[in-house]
Amino acid sequence: MIKAKEIFGDTQIHRKIIEPHRTLEISQNDFPFGISIWGSNSALLWTSSKSEEYGIHVHAYAENNIHPTIDETYDKVIIDGILLDVEMVRIYIVQNSLPYLKGRIKVLKCSKCGNNHFDINQNSYTPHIEHYCENCGEIFKTHMKTIGNPMDKVIAELHKFTTLSLNHSDITDYYPGLEGR
Repeated sequence: MIKAKEIFGDTQIHRKIIEPHRTLEISQNDFPFGISIWGSNSALLWTSSKSEEYGIHVHAYAENNIHPTIDETYDKVIIDGILLDVEMVRIYIVQNSLPYLKGRIKVLKCSKCGNNHFDINQNSYTPHIEHYCENCGEIFKTHMKTIGNPMDKVIAELHKFTTLSLNHSDITDYYPGLEGR
């Protein structure tokens, strides 16, 4: 990888990633050809002269689904009044690319305070039974090893504001049997 980076002129091992300090507030009705979002994560190979940005990258299509009307990274994104959490989006994208996590990412609520539970750090990629609520300190258990990420609930809420179908692409759909047990 280092050789490839050198060939393309990317000699930095550690690159500063900046926050874009941009907010996007949109309605799905204004983009009848769809909206795609994903969390930006550090690139292995960076050839752009622009600084790499940390946040949520958005493609929104008002006139066709070939050329996005919006093509930018934001540190605050609100769609149909729903604020997207940058870390939840970023981690969700990575979680859904790991075949061994298929079926393990769940919308969990704390059994004591009822808040949505979001696993971070090592717990964001290691299924586990005991979950620690950052809000109230409760340790609650699930019946199977899971990871808490409320993004599926957020996506379901967003889907209520559009008639477009959800387009989930999942590596284990293309390579069945890769999902972990």
